[in-house]
Amino acid sequence: MTMPKKPKNRTANLQLMQNLNINLVLDVIRNNSPISQAEISRVTRLSPGTITNLIKILKKNNFVRETGFGQSSGGRRPVLLSLNPEARYVMAATFFADEITVALLNLLGDIKKEVKVAAEVEKGETRVFENFVRAADSLLDALHLDKKNILGLGASFEGIFDSGEGMLILSNRFGWRNVPVRDLLKKSYGLKTFVEGDGRAMALGEYHYGAGKAVTNMVCIDMDSGIGSAAVLNGSVYHGAFSMEGEIGHIQAVSDGPKCRCGKRGCLETVASGSALIARVRRALENGEKFKGLHLKNSLPEHLLAKAIFQAAQEDEGVLGMVEEIGCHLGLAVANVINYSDPELVVLTGYMIHESGELLSNIIEEVAREQLVAGASRKVRIEKGVLGDNAALIGAASLVCWGFKPCGKPG
Repeated sequence: MTMPKKPKNRTANLQLMQNLNINLVLDVIRNNSPISQAEISRVTRLSPGTITNLIKILKKNNFVRETGFGQSSGGRRPVLLSLNPEARYVMAATFFADEITVALLNLLGDIKKEVKVAAEVEKGETRVFENFVRAADSLLDALHLDKKNILGLGASFEGIFDSGEGMLILSNRFGWRNVPVRDLLKKSYGLKTFVEGDGRAMALGEYHYGAGKAVTNMVCIDMDSGIGSAAVLNGSVYHGAFSMEGEIGHIQAVSDGPKCRCGKRGCLETVASGSALIARVRRALENGEKFKGLHLKNSLPEHLLAKAIFQAAQEDEGVLGMVEEIGCHLGLAVANVINYSDPELVVLTGYMIHESGELLSNIIEEVAREQLVAGASRKVRIEKGVLGDNAALIGAASLVCWGFKPCGKPG
């Protein structure tokens, strides 16, 4: 009599289930440390025996450690478990047209060290990735680490991005179109690689480690030289059917307004971005207008030019009027996002927010709340991001932290 064969994929399915359960348990420990095994079982609805086996695997790989004892309602006090943030490190990189930042972070998203190098986009794709490799190598050397200590690489790029394919579809600032950046990074550095657009990386950073830690659904709006948004729904960033979600900077704000770099007219970016504010103030100065306490040096980067303008707005009514007009445009855009998507939280980030103190964010919130449907009863929070310039970098790292399987081989 021939015995029936076991399904070939049974072992693979069991391993997949174990990996999923391990990641579930690790997420619970990461978000609730210190925590007992009994509490992990209650939260995950996995049996105590299963939790015991999974914790053994995590301890063996040094991802979890015992950190004390909890309160007892009778009997032995429960052992409390916490994530070991130094079990492995994550490499993260942000790619902008002028600069690449590469950093090493622990599993809690704390930056241990970072290196900045010129991107040199004008010298071609090869040079950009060579510069990344040089920065990454110097980082490992400085911390006396080897690639075996690194779980993986998370990277963000500015532009329209297809993270599923790892493809930078279009970046006007880079001058790139349809560049397979994930494959190029993996080939150039040999680490398991995760990639995302910079706006979505910022949203993930704020969701996992910043202003959005306590919410399930949120929208992050980046107000920089351009304007973009990204939504996080139940822990996953939303991409849209064709990876075009979040192009809020290209909704029409002014009928037949200034021509945008996208080719359309009157886009929000043309009247309410950092670049638009700086250009408007410069035109006023060139036309002979005088503003108290305002001096713009051409050599300054955009964020410092914007900072000078916001500081002048504290003293000069003319500058304040321009800032208020921009705030009205942005507030209306925020209201539209809330009315359409109904998030728990809207996070405002980018240099326009962080260089203006409370001035711009207060204007935006006031205008937005006036335009909300059922405005007084809406419980949505509108808050400034807390990660500042590091939001995209930390978000890129989170792609690795939430994407690895700790029972597998690092990297």
